[in-house]
Amino acid sequence: ARGLGDPVGAVGCGQDDGVASASPVTASGQPGAGEPKVVDGRVRIDVTLKDDADSEAAKETVSRLRDTVHRVQG
Repeated sequence: ARGLGDPVGAVGCGQDDGVASASPVTASGQPGAGEPKVVDGRVRIDVTLKDDADSEAAKETVSRLRDTVHRVQG
């Protein structure tokens, strides 16, 4: 199924058309279930892609996300 079970862990995330959802991981270890867990000033964001993980569109989305994340200060 599209986007199911294809999370991308990241320390930050920009807005992107290829992203179905993005949620910060919380102290409970569950995305979006409370306050974000901060470690060394960083928060992990779990992202679910709109496209199948092995598709060219998903690869392009991951590339854009990586570029965005690398621009985040910290």
